[in-house]
Amino acid sequence: MVKLSMNSNKAYRYKDTLYSWGDNGWAFVRVHLEEFNVIKETPKGIWIQGKFGGRKHFILLTARKKYACLSKEDAKVSFIARKERQIRILESQLNHAKDALRQGELIA
Repeated sequence: MVKLSMNSNKAYRYKDTLYSWGDNGWAFVRVHLEEFNVIKETPKGIWIQGKFGGRKHFILLTARKKYACLSKEDAKVSFIARKERQIRILESQLNHAKDALRQGELIA
């Protein structure tokens, strides 16, 4: 059985939210911590309850990527890894769009 941390009744996930006010272009991002109640432990992981009685998630504790973590520190590391991956994906998509635009401008 996987040994749970001292706070095994909670799991954590950091999430970012974009706040915007109308068409004036004013926006900002806030990072906040979501806390989930652990509703069941299994030999391989835990089940957590989604916000406001929402969907249940199974967290395989030996997995490299997890929806939520048992400590706030692990949740922070996971959040940073997700955002770094998101940046790599979006930069790749931006470079693709720029290349396509340059080729489109050369069409006779």
